[in-house]
Amino acid sequence: MPPNLKKSKTGIYTYRKVLPADVRHVFENKSEIKRSLGDNREQAMLAYHRIEAEIGQKIENARQQAESEKNFEAHLQKPRSQRQPVRIKGDTPNLGASIAKWTMDAMAAEMQARREGTFDDYEDVNKQIETNVPIINKALATGKVKPWRSQIELWLAGKGYYLDATEAQVQTLTIEYLRLLKKAYEVLALRQQGEDVEFEVILPEGPLLRPVWEPKEVYMAPLSSQPRSPKLSDVIPLYEKHLSIVQRKTRTTRLSWWRRLVDFCDDKPIQEVTKTDIYAFFETRLKASGDDNWTMDTNSKVKREFIFVFSLADAHGITNENPASALRAMPQISAEDEKKRRKPRYPFTDEKLNTIFASEWYDPDSEKMRGRMKWDLAARYWIPLICLHHGLRVREATQICVHDIIFAAYPLLAIQTDEETGEPTTQSNLLPMRSLKNEATKRTVPIHPKLVELGFMELVQEALLRGPNAPLFLSSLPDVKEEDTEEKNGETSAEDEVEAMWGRAFEQSFVRYVRDKLGFGSGYGTHSFRHTLEDCLRNIQLAPGGVWPAGLGQYYSGRKVPGDHDRGFFRNIGSEQHYGDGFNPELVMPFVEKVQYDKVKLPRPYAQWLNGRPSVDGRLIAILDRDYGTAWRKHP
Repeated sequence: MPPNLKKSKTGIYTYRKVLPADVRHVFENKSEIKRSLGDNREQAMLAYHRIEAEIGQKIENARQQAESEKNFEAHLQKPRSQRQPVRIKGDTPNLGASIAKWTMDAMAAEMQARREGTFDDYEDVNKQIETNVPIINKALATGKVKPWRSQIELWLAGKGYYLDATEAQVQTLTIEYLRLLKKAYEVLALRQQGEDVEFEVILPEGPLLRPVWEPKEVYMAPLSSQPRSPKLSDVIPLYEKHLSIVQRKTRTTRLSWWRRLVDFCDDKPIQEVTKTDIYAFFETRLKASGDDNWTMDTNSKVKREFIFVFSLADAHGITNENPASALRAMPQISAEDEKKRRKPRYPFTDEKLNTIFASEWYDPDSEKMRGRMKWDLAARYWIPLICLHHGLRVREATQICVHDIIFAAYPLLAIQTDEETGEPTTQSNLLPMRSLKNEATKRTVPIHPKLVELGFMELVQEALLRGPNAPLFLSSLPDVKEEDTEEKNGETSAEDEVEAMWGRAFEQSFVRYVRDKLGFGSGYGTHSFRHTLEDCLRNIQLAPGGVWPAGLGQYYSGRKVPGDHDRGFFRNIGSEQHYGDGFNPELVMPFVEKVQYDKVKLPRPYAQWLNGRPSVDGRLIAILDRDYGTAWRKHP
């Protein structure tokens, strides 16, 4: 096996190369390069030699650059008599292109600053473009380029030369330089629009002029006379723009799929990607080890998205091929393996619900609870009960604020937060954005009478004392240092961007508790309450006189339409769902009252359960005041 090529137990070839410390800065400070090459030995070997050559060349170029800088320092140490400028003739081949290349090298430094988050010259660059581009255009249009001579002479002097040229030679040289400089500013303008692009300018073939201090044996590879072919990664800015209006989790998950393909294909030119590459990618995903493998369903979903992304690239002139669409057959695994890889979500049975309500989770004195779940008794008591009786998704429950409660003949819960559009719905940039899954999630429903009976409105009154719009459950506000980078079976909750989420402390603590501490196993968590409510609604439909009006079951639980397995229980609803404001919440109450769990022993009323303890420990309030100031009391 060649060096830097490994083969896993599952037969997957991987290129791995530890990078020398002196060149890591040109590889985004990575200590190692890792590329998956698939399980076909012949294709893996071809890819290996290509990658090895490319990385080797990049390392060599980095060391040449370092050597050039070292030579420059040595040049400065020479006596002045040995540092006299070297004469350069005005008709030297590629002289204008050489000066343009030096200008672009200087511009390239700002791209690295952008990537590292240290770029502070955005407005200055805008002014530079606005000022210089019209001047360049006018100079090229009129041929009056004489004012640029001083800039050319300055660049040459900085590299150890002085210009010896006739006026005609200066004219030709300057026009050559300005034409290339204009293209460089076009790239710079794209960077100002958020595009991550390199300088794709056409330079003539042949060697370019080197600084006088560089030894003759130093090889400086000339730029190609052809523009670089668009690569898979060039689609990412377009794709990010397209996904900017969708929810964060959807955005980051889909981007992670495409980035996986970029890595798998080693970011080859997009026009060279074939259906064989796409098939090999999906085959590798099925064969990946541990939790990193995908299901066939995930593969099919990703393939559909890839078809769209290649179409998006086609629409922008990046490619005219769609290898994902051309792929007809997909790799497969056995039905048994497919089933094992799925992440099912199970409803809580009556027995499991009784176990939860009798467990330490509902013991306010438990010493085994840690951190925010120890301090926020309100969240521990109420969130499971709210999710059980209303079928709320965990984010819907944890982000409830005082202003979401409407005092009417029957208290109402308004789940009406704006959908995530990229615009914050808070008065402070410190606070996380409240978001809903989709339009169907928005609803106003009566608060279940069982919750009112247990003392929910007393909790609301207590929260109102903290602020007119304060959150009900203070542990739901994230720690300002929280991060979420988990990825599982093709889904990622965040990649390069880290955004704070409501209710993560509760969600993670509860899932771990029921899965591990209570021994329920995988598939049980906060979403199980939602499945439990759906089972309850189905049973209600089967009871005498229990059929709900068309669409009410979906409205109450926040679903757009019933699933296929529910069509025999819920009455169909047609296009009328798109008209009006939905159901009158007060008229819904007689139906909501039918949501009962007769075999479940619920906890004592909230006030009795607290028995004089505070709903929220003062330490948690102090942390929120420290991290958010008064903003959390005024949200949104």
